Amino acid sequence: MKRLLLLSLVFAVMFSISAFATGKVDVTEQKPITLKYWTNDSFSPSTSLMTAKVVYERIFADFAKENPNIKVEYEVLPGGTEALQKVLAAGSVNQLPDFGANDGFWVARLVQSGYLQPLNDLWPRNDRADFLKDAVDAVTFDGKIYAVWFYNGLRSLVYNKKVVNDAGYATLPEERQEYIAASKKLLGKDQWAVMYSGDKTEYTTLHVLPYFWGYGGSLVDEKGKPVFHEGKNREALKRTYEWYRDMVQTHKIMPPEVANLDEKKIVDYFYAGQTVQWATSTSRMQTMKQNRPDLYDSLGVANYPIEKGYKIVGHLSGWTYGIFTKDPVRQAASWKFLAALTSAKNLGELNEVHGHIPVRTSIIKTSAFFKEDPVFKQWLSIKYPSLKARDPVPVYPTASLEIAAQMGSVILGKITPDQAIDAAAKASLEEYERTAR
Repeated sequence: MKRLLLLSLVFAVMFSISAFATGKVDVTEQKPITLKYWTNDSFSPSTSLMTAKVVYERIFADFAKENPNIKVEYEVLPGGTEALQKVLAAGSVNQLPDFGANDGFWVARLVQSGYLQPLNDLWPRNDRADFLKDAVDAVTFDGKIYAVWFYNGLRSLVYNKKVVNDAGYATLPEERQEYIAASKKLLGKDQWAVMYSGDKTEYTTLHVLPYFWGYGGSLVDEKGKPVFHEGKNREALKRTYEWYRDMVQTHKIMPPEVANLDEKKIVDYFYAGQTVQWATSTSRMQTMKQNRPDLYDSLGVANYPIEKGYKIVGHLSGWTYGIFTKDPVRQAASWKFLAALTSAKNLGELNEVHGHIPVRTSIIKTSAFFKEDPVFKQWLSIKYPSLKARDPVPVYPTASLEIAAQMGSVILGKITPDQAIDAAAKASLEEYERTAR
């Protein structure tokens, strides 16, 4: 009898361990759990985008009703790079939340630090197969998937169609010399042709990369070491810096003040008619639609201009969800909430109200919004040779910010593109050596 009881206990323990190991923990009968969730304000009921706020409130309420033993408490992270620093600092003292929304370029650093947990056993294969392969591959390391990418933010030029049409153009030219000629015709009193971000934030780098990649550049090698200062990579970045400088100094189609502006501030110039074109992303369109529906109806979309023989490479840029907790029960509960957020129904609705390009193929195929909205139809019609994610390596945040940090001085003619590359490379290599130790 004792032997049977002992065997029963052994099998029970083995079953429990197996369930934890495969992520198949049933949390429906567990005692109440309160989960901690850290997020950007855009991805929570705190968002200022009212159409998105309503959807998040509904998702949170539905989840609470269907899972009365799981309570989700969210905290909004600070903006910009401060958010990543808060996550890293919390990880260093073992005070991370159960799960969080993380910018795509954070993932490699969080994996290297041991903070994110693999999702392979939590995320069903059939659901995973509905996501773009590039979006899954970008957060996969050594065969382990560490995050769920939930949208893509394409970047390009948005312009006032009426002004462009009045200048004699049906659309903005995308060949470089034709584009320069057209932009000069768009200049007017208190009106610039175009404005790109030029300040010391990743907003600048996100517009730099499609050019840099289009010229054949690579930021890092296969080991994740910065190489953008070498050979053809250096030439690609130099040409990109030169283009920004020349728009201001040579062609005079862009104002010098962009050296201190990011795209969130440039939108005010666009609203005021002080620039005809604005380098921005799809994720800003719904806010514009909410704030200026009159202007939204006259928007045109064009790819960045580049010389003949080159093709702009599209972005795979966006945010992800990841799980930090190592506790199997809390992991299972966290996954239930993330599965609700990223279901085809809920994510499709969120992609529409945010203006995010879907990474679930079923949403792209079925959404009437992405087929009919006049602005997103233009964006989705742009032909890219490929979509590329920001390099999933720990040094990316430093390399990105260092490249952006030099842009203002290049635009103003205070340093040369070569000096900018050398300065960015020096800081990036130092960070690479520090984190590689």
